[in-house]
Amino acid sequence: MSDLILFSLNAIVVYLLSDWILRAIERKRGTVIKQRQIVFFVIFLALALLSFSATPSRVSTGPPTITSSNGMPPGYGALTTDWTA
Repeated sequence: MSDLILFSLNAIVVYLLSDWILRAIERKRGTVIKQRQIVFFVIFLALALLSFSATPSRVSTGPPTITSSNGMPPGYGALTTDWTA
């Protein structure tokens, strides 16, 4: 749950900061940029990549560790058939 809150807050901050940077560029130039959406997207993408790469991830990078009750990998023994009957 806390990852969802962290992700949401990060996205909000990136959006607001991107908008602020774009408006600052437009103020400095004195005119509105023609392709405003593209410039906003580039700024947003750069900030999103930077911020999410800097955010620590709690996702495990190792292989999954799933075991069954008989010690075999999952799926083994589930469809066994007794042919002696």
